[in-house]
Amino acid sequence: MPSGGSSDSYSYYQQSNVALNLIQVSSSDVELPRILCFVNTISPNHATKAQAIKDTWGKRCDKLVFLSNVTDNTLGAVAIADVPSDHSHLWQKHKASMQYIWNLYRHDFDWFYKADDDAYVIMENLRAYLRSPEIVMQQDVVPLQLGHRFRLTDNLTEYYVRDKHLLEEYQQRWPHWFNMYHQGIGGIQWKENCCAPDSIAFHYVGPDYMRHIERQLYDCRKDEFKGAVDSVRGVYHFADDIVFS
Repeated sequence: MPSGGSSDSYSYYQQSNVALNLIQVSSSDVELPRILCFVNTISPNHATKAQAIKDTWGKRCDKLVFLSNVTDNTLGAVAIADVPSDHSHLWQKHKASMQYIWNLYRHDFDWFYKADDDAYVIMENLRAYLRSPEIVMQQDVVPLQLGHRFRLTDNLTEYYVRDKHLLEEYQQRWPHWFNMYHQGIGGIQWKENCCAPDSIAFHYVGPDYMRHIERQLYDCRKDEFKGAVDSVRGVYHFADDIVFS
């Protein structure tokens, strides 16, 4: 999310709508498989990030559990005991979270989806993917764990740059350097090639932007909303980029 004023936020949302318009939410009425979503969070994020998940994509999970450093019955957060809540102990917290989920819910769900509190997940597309032949044909044969391992090389060298202004200028020109580096090897591409129609999950999403994605993918695509938009456009002759901002 941009940290600037309203004009910066408007521009950011307008650009992101180009990507969101490429995404199709699966329209299947099949509610299987059953998915438990467990979200890693901490108490300062309960009222912001975690609540945004509960208000948006989390309500489409068959069960949503927040694993935190303190119990919060209103949110549905469970404290994971004996594990520090700092970033350097994430692996220990994840192992404890998996043990908690396994002990209580292992017989109740088909899949267990782990997310951070800054993720947005299109659950319909996740279910559609898990129903695909490439998954169904394997799930009763071998244990399956799906995802992408995000890791930098161990040999990455950090260079010292004497000119601070040069470093700041470089960072402004190339704010998404990791994506740029991966473009040539199957990574994220630009513009109309940025997103698959059956995209499933996005990371580093703030609470306000979660709600924006929710509106764009669901609320703004409802038939009654489209009918109202057509009426407004016919009377005031608004362009699409104004009506759907």
